[in-house]
Amino acid sequence: MNFRGEHEELFQRGRYLPLYAGGKFRENICAFGRRLDGRWLIAAAPRLLARIAPPGRPPLGEPVWENAVLSLPHGTPDYWHNILTGEILSACETKGGQKGLPLHQIFKSYPVALIETGQTML
Repeated sequence: MNFRGEHEELFQRGRYLPLYAGGKFRENICAFGRRLDGRWLIAAAPRLLARIAPPGRPPLGEPVWENAVLSLPHGTPDYWHNILTGEILSACETKGGQKGLPLHQIFKSYPVALIETGQTML
C-alpha cells in the first residue's frame, strides 16, 4: 500500500494491461501490468495452488513453476526489480518469440510479486 501511495499517478493514469501465462499454468496466474510513459509495474499472484504445489509446501521456484513464462507486452524492458524481495529479474524470449518473465523467477522466494522498472532501473 505504501508503494501505491508513493506512485499514485501510475495507478490512476497508467494504462491497465492484463497479463497471461501460457501452457499448463495459464489458469494458475493472476497478473496485470500498469504503464505510464516509460514506467512499468507488474502485480502477480498464483491461484488454484492445490493443483500445482504439494500440500504444506509453498509455490516457490523452479520445482513448481518449471519453465513457464508470464508473457509481456511489446516494448517492455529486459530487467525488472521485485519490490517485495529486492530480486532482479531478467526477461527471456518465449517459444513464440515474445518477451516474458519466467514464473520461477517471479515466485523464487515469495508467493506474490510486485515488479517494477523505470526510473529506478535506468
